[in-house]
Amino acid sequence: MRKIQLLSFLFLSVLIASAQSNFRVMSYNLLNFPQGQMPSRIDTLEIILDAYRPDLFMIQELKSEAGLNQIEDALDNLGYANFAAAEFISQQSTPGTPNPLQQSLLFNQSKFGLKDQGYVITIHRDINYYRLFIKDSQLENGADTTFFYAVVCHLKSSEGNANEQDRLEMVESYMEWHNSLDENALVIFAGDYNVYYSAEPCYQALLSVANTPRFYDPISSPGSWNNNPGFSAIHTQCTRTNNIFNDGASGGMDDRFDQILMSEMFFDNASTLRYADDTYAAFGNSGDCFNENITDCNGGVLSDAVMSALYYMSDHLPVILELESDLSLSTQNLASASFEIRDAGVAGKFNVNSNGGMLNWTVYSYIGQELQRGSQLLNQGQESIQIPLNYLPIGTYVILFKQEEQYLGLKYLNTQTW
Repeated sequence: MRKIQLLSFLFLSVLIASAQSNFRVMSYNLLNFPQGQMPSRIDTLEIILDAYRPDLFMIQELKSEAGLNQIEDALDNLGYANFAAAEFISQQSTPGTPNPLQQSLLFNQSKFGLKDQGYVITIHRDINYYRLFIKDSQLENGADTTFFYAVVCHLKSSEGNANEQDRLEMVESYMEWHNSLDENALVIFAGDYNVYYSAEPCYQALLSVANTPRFYDPISSPGSWNNNPGFSAIHTQCTRTNNIFNDGASGGMDDRFDQILMSEMFFDNASTLRYADDTYAAFGNSGDCFNENITDCNGGVLSDAVMSALYYMSDHLPVILELESDLSLSTQNLASASFEIRDAGVAGKFNVNSNGGMLNWTVYSYIGQELQRGSQLLNQGQESIQIPLNYLPIGTYVILFKQEEQYLGLKYLNTQTW
């Protein structure tokens, strides 16, 4: 027996708020995006984004505003959120450089807002910072705003004392701005560091106890990372043993260039925004492809298509982690769904009447644990969708449907085994 009913607005608001307390972060060097000789680069990137579905996407090696717009469109086309991009600002450091590379950021507008942004000029390339806030449902009732900073960097590349000194000077320029912040500020510092070992001066400058706020490595993995199999699971560069399309590096997976450091308050259990334990990873790297192509790694839950996309997209891997918060997110669009959902009388089958477009659904336990999600592109009018629910044990569940930032929830009572 199955029983399905529409959820009340109040119940649905509470459920969604509790179920959306985690935020996915991805930092990625996109290798001269959108330029390059590889065809269909945005299609390749979309495969990777769909596999992780970040809420905050921090980018390095962006060549143009047109490229940023392509990424925003790709994220919106995936249908799981409505994204906004930060303002694209061309590189201000070293004006006239023949190869300007910029950083930027995109964010899920249902979870974050962007308050302001800026940049630090260095001897080589800008370091960009963005002040965001969580869209807390209680803001309109006078609650304090939870702000955090997302900082995106791309430090000077290559080995040698001169390049290490350049990286140190870039970090020192940034730290002048950083140390003007409140000691309890929430700061994410992500990007392509181009560091070969943790004792390098620029890295030690980032981790210095004198910094306010102080940075930490979420996985606390100091050492000599370059060409060291002991760190193979956290290497992020290079995804290819041989150069392809005359762009990017070669040599196989053997460097931890790409990292995310986080300020101290992210590790305080009393903080309103925290690092979610054990979520930091080099996306796609299972640790068994040292000095090989990323496609030689055992992708685990990632498909061959995603592993191939990681190989072709860039000579770097994305770095990912999750944030968590006890705050309830804004639910201002929940009461105005312009589409209808009806049980079709067959297990997991529903009839949808809508104006067309991408319909997304998420299945939750009754306490808000996400169990499954999917999507389907619909035509205008009535169509049927099939959601695989035969794995569910006896119990009460919630199916949340979303289309164009409008929501509709069904309470699903399963009283028999399948």
